[in-house]
Amino acid sequence: MTHPKSPEISVVVPVYGSDDVLRELYRRVVATVEKITAEFELILVNDASPDNAWQVIRELASQDKRVRGLNLSRNFGQYPALTAGLQASRGEWVVVMDCDLQDQPEEIARMYEKAQEGFFVVVGSRQKRHDSRISRKKLRACTRKRRKGFSSSSGRGRSGTTACSARFSPAPSMVR
Repeated sequence: MTHPKSPEISVVVPVYGSDDVLRELYRRVVATVEKITAEFELILVNDASPDNAWQVIRELASQDKRVRGLNLSRNFGQYPALTAGLQASRGEWVVVMDCDLQDQPEEIARMYEKAQEGFFVVVGSRQKRHDSRISRKKLRACTRKRRKGFSSSSGRGRSGTTACSARFSPAPSMVR
């Protein structure tokens, strides 16, 4: 039995409440990553989104074999959804980003270029967010909670895209 070639890049995206932007996310990720390599996968993890996200993911996956959809049985939250996507990823490099297009898919090219300089992990940070005041308050509260266990932080209230090499740490067990 021959195994398909592992993709160079896996883009992992937890999805919740964003069915209206998934096609645009797909279009922009594909347009960006195709310039780097034809060997990639886009893993969209539906975290029991209450909208039509799973239907959109299935549609995209049926149209493009590079798209893989994972459908969680209930809403577990962003980090468990992200973990499921990472476990399913097969790429030499893994890019993690949010589904709401606040993380710019076009930044993947710059991150990959930086990674090729010998870095195992590249982290992008948003300089400006487009959230409501309530969302920003919630984000700051969550960020403070997360940082309590860390001795340093990387930018107040900023999150962004992360790329890391699969060689950075032992690969997690695969979910098939």
